[in-house]
Amino acid sequence: LFGAFCSGLWSLRHNKSYFGTGESFLFTLYPKQIKYPWIGIRRASEEAHQRFSTTTDNNNSSHISAIKELFLFVNNEKISIGGG
Repeated sequence: LFGAFCSGLWSLRHNKSYFGTGESFLFTLYPKQIKYPWIGIRRASEEAHQRFSTTTDNNNSSHISAIKELFLFVNNEKISIGGG
């Protein structure tokens, strides 16, 4: 048994591209309860490739900015949740 929490508005599916945010996740309930969360946000020092960039403002605090992620896709033939 499996399911998904989808954070995006289903009305956005008409844009014919991926939509949603990292709040979306997949899960299973049987035979074992497992949550498959988004793994996209990490500190820039932990990221092995250039998917994120870290910038520093005047207060010396770090900000992590992520590229657009692919979470939800829907058309007349399929539903894709969790990546693309």
